[in-house]
Amino acid sequence: MSILDRRGIFWRFQVGGWLAFTAVYIAATAQALPLWQAIVDKAAFGSTGFLVSLALGPACRRARVSAPAVAVLLVGGACYAGGLSWSWLYSAALYLAGLATALPGWPRLGGSLNMSGTLLAWCACYFGIVYARELERREAELVHARERALLAQSQARGAQLRALRYQLDPHFLFNTLNAISTLIAEQRPAAAQATVNRLADFLRATLDDREAIEVSLARELELVDRYLAIERERLQERLDVHIQAAADVLSAGVPVLLLQPLVENAIRHGIARRASGGRLAIGAHREGNRLHIAVTDRANGPALPQPAAGPALGLGLANTRARLAALFDQDFALVLDTQDRVTEVRIDLPLRDVAVPEPAA
Repeated sequence: MSILDRRGIFWRFQVGGWLAFTAVYIAATAQALPLWQAIVDKAAFGSTGFLVSLALGPACRRARVSAPAVAVLLVGGACYAGGLSWSWLYSAALYLAGLATALPGWPRLGGSLNMSGTLLAWCACYFGIVYARELERREAELVHARERALLAQSQARGAQLRALRYQLDPHFLFNTLNAISTLIAEQRPAAAQATVNRLADFLRATLDDREAIEVSLARELELVDRYLAIERERLQERLDVHIQAAADVLSAGVPVLLLQPLVENAIRHGIARRASGGRLAIGAHREGNRLHIAVTDRANGPALPQPAAGPALGLGLANTRARLAALFDQDFALVLDTQDRVTEVRIDLPLRDVAVPEPAA
């Protein structure tokens, strides 16, 4: 909190300022008068000026809401009248203290200009403090408004990311149920039952992260491994998986379910369509402050006939690109490279090497 925002700041400046003002005058007068007389004289001078300055408060507050010309006349007139009053009060205080022989008459119009100038300086300090507080208040409001806007933007971005993530769930579930249906049609009940169990295990794991936007790369690879357990049950030896992630990137934050749709596309549109299957490779490493991830499928042999193959890479890649754009703006790269029977998706992200909360076991 700024000093200008503290309660009673006016009185602190008021009392402290006039005490300092009086002390300076006492020090200057003590060279020409006895110390006690200098103290009494200038204490009377400072205390009467203090009282007159209080009377200027209403005029200054009125001037703050007046037109500039009116404010100048109001403050100038109040300071001049205050100078006359201060001059008379000061002389009366000296009389009461025994330093003057008679009560003073009303001062001449030109005799109190120095005091009027002092009061004008007091008004300048008053307005300076008032406007400094106003500037601080407006700045605080701007900061607060900026924070509210950033919070709203963050919440909107989080909602967008969750909506995109939830879009994957029915898509993945449909594909897996279709695979289970195929296993049943091929009269492989044990494999179908095992796949159902693997599906339940995978869904249980993803539900743990249902509110997450980012997870650690280690957690993401764990989810991918659970998904691959489903595909291994279906494809058996036709699916060869190789995962290699450097130890220094396992704690890096990545969007939840970043890899699963890419792995799903690689298997469904590449490896599963080949009689001899193929090899799926996932690699992750760092270069400086960047995280590089690659998902590569290398299909073996000619493609099997597919009655309805669907669009290549379809929803998975588009959804991944949209989530990366929402989370990293333009600070990412996603490249699809297809050559003969090899398809590779490369992702380049900022390396956020921070601890990401993991779900409870």
